Amino acid sequence: MKKLILIATVLFAVNHETLSQSKPYNAVFDITTGDTVVHQRVIRWVNNILKEHPDAKLEVVFYGKSLPMVEAGKSTVAKDVINLAGNNKVIFAVCEQAMKVHNVDKKT
Repeated sequence: MKKLILIATVLFAVNHETLSQSKPYNAVFDITTGDTVVHQRVIRWVNNILKEHPDAKLEVVFYGKSLPMVEAGKSTVAKDVINLAGNNKVIFAVCEQAMKVHNVDKKT
């Protein structure tokens, strides 16, 4: 009986240790809207994820009407985007085809 309890305890401890190891947190946000409320919400989500999962790797991809979120002079969240872009855990990517369609220069 003592051996059975010992074996069960060891198995539980090993299983608990295995389960408690954190898995990588990776996420991609696909933004297609020009709605500034959505832009603010995305920034809030990214900040909240980084707060809870400091090792997270996040990417925010902009398509279509969402381009003003990252355009100088048009973005309502420009400061947040600049701050997060300086963090090596967040990547901001803009669809090159969307830039062509909306006549957006890469320098803006």
